[in-house]
Amino acid sequence: MWVHFNVATFLLYAAMYGVVFFLPQFLQVVQHDNAWEAGLSFLPWIGTLVLVAPFAGKAVDLYGEAIVAVIGLLSQTFGYFMLGYLVANHAAYVMMIAPLAIAGMGLSMAGPALQHAVLGGVSPAVIGKAAGIYNVFRLLGGAAGTAIAVVVFTVGSRVPAMNAIGFQTVMFSTALISAIGAGCAWQIRNSKNL
Repeated sequence: MWVHFNVATFLLYAAMYGVVFFLPQFLQVVQHDNAWEAGLSFLPWIGTLVLVAPFAGKAVDLYGEAIVAVIGLLSQTFGYFMLGYLVANHAAYVMMIAPLAIAGMGLSMAGPALQHAVLGGVSPAVIGKAAGIYNVFRLLGGAAGTAIAVVVFTVGSRVPAMNAIGFQTVMFSTALISAIGAGCAWQIRNSKNL
């Protein structure tokens, strides 16, 4: 089970950091927002983190880590996929608000669920080690996700400057990474039922 927890954590944050790296650039270069407007455009995503996380903790207690993590990762998958779809269709920012909020809700659900699974599944004597391992996978996922997103952008756009095609490719790839993470979280559910 530890492998599934850590791989799901790695993939959750790999997808998120890929988006965090490219979304502000897309908003400023392609959508022509200034830095202030681009920052405000993150509010549907960031706001849901604050609003949903407390309820996610309660949902974990009621339904278990695996179900909440799977729903969270699938929500993140859907949100990122929809962002890619909307960019492909040259949609205005207002159309991106719902996918950003859905992706933020997914992150708000999966993050606490996976952390609870890691820290709640060990004895108090090794909780420090478990927390360290969790954070290594979280941070390593972020670094790898950013690197993967840069490679995907470069290959997908074939132009070194920020553009909609490259950003769309990044969004679809982060959606795929999140979907694979949901599969890992589903394996947590299956292994707990054994």
